[in-house]
Amino acid sequence: MCNICLERVSPNSKSLTIKKCKLVLEIPKFLINLNNLKVSKCDNITTIPNTLINLKKICIDDCDNITTIPDTFINLKKICIYNIYNIILPNSFINLKELNIYNCNNIITVPTFINLNILTVSNCENITNIPDTLINLEFLEISNCKKILIIPNTLTELFELNIFNSNIDFIPSTLLNLRNLILYNCEKIKNIPNELYKIIKIIIDGCNNIITLPFNLIRIRSLTLINNEIINYIPKEFDDLTFLRLENTIIKDIPKEFINLRQLIINDTNIITLPPTFIKIFNLKCNFITLRNYLFKCKLSNNKLNLNLLDEECLICYDNKRELINNPCFCITSCKSCASKSNSNCIICRKPIMKYILKENINY
Repeated sequence: MCNICLERVSPNSKSLTIKKCKLVLEIPKFLINLNNLKVSKCDNITTIPNTLINLKKICIDDCDNITTIPDTFINLKKICIYNIYNIILPNSFINLKELNIYNCNNIITVPTFINLNILTVSNCENITNIPDTLINLEFLEISNCKKILIIPNTLTELFELNIFNSNIDFIPSTLLNLRNLILYNCEKIKNIPNELYKIIKIIIDGCNNIITLPFNLIRIRSLTLINNEIINYIPKEFDDLTFLRLENTIIKDIPKEFINLRQLIINDTNIITLPPTFIKIFNLKCNFITLRNYLFKCKLSNNKLNLNLLDEECLICYDNKRELINNPCFCITSCKSCASKSNSNCIICRKPIMKYILKENINY
């Protein structure tokens, strides 16, 4: 696309994308009805016309010669800035709802947009703080911004908080509306405050200074623990959990109170005890050793769960290989096709089949 092509764009256009166009020198000023603008890898564009007063969304990617966004865009709702070194953001966008900043090392502080709801800051090594005036913020993600050390305690409307590779050392106990929390390689965070009882989803990956999980997160529905060698138990008070994922942890027991589990993913071999409702879990993915040891302990399997049978021919059609483990008897009898056509009883032990465990969901 060149300047001549841009001149042919309809004045009533609502959306415009200019990408990798070295011949483009400027954005047409006559596009006063434009709502969405995306400019990517256009080195010769230096300004955004202040006549585009109806812009609602603007995305600038890898355009180092664009140094500012006009403060006349009072209708602007969303700004995305990627890989720009020199840009300056004015404070005047009072209606802005979403701001995403990636790889912009010249930005030192996040502007105070008082109505901002969504903020993502990633790989901005010189940003030092999140303004405590962003009191309407509902979503905050901070990734690889080592100089940001504090989450303001004024963000009381925050619904989701995601922190990746950070030097932040604590989560404020005032975030009382927090529902979703993701912590990845946050080695300085030592605990999750007891006051955040409304959380329903937690993902912790790494973070080896977090010693325990607060027992009063009674609304939690989803828990993921990965690469954590410190947390050694899950509070039994998490009895409303429906999703649980454990990978490379030292946890040995899943509490018997977890009767509502519907999805269970286990990719380490430390688990000794599974909940008694294990056979009712809708989606099971686990290590073979974990499953085998549990079945032997509870005497739920009489066939020693020989997974080599999964490579033998189906006992119904004798054409395909066996692909399923019958649950709860754990006999291995059929392929997927025959299982969908057969009756509800196992052809070996004649026990009712409640559901099947897929071959691909067992690591062996």
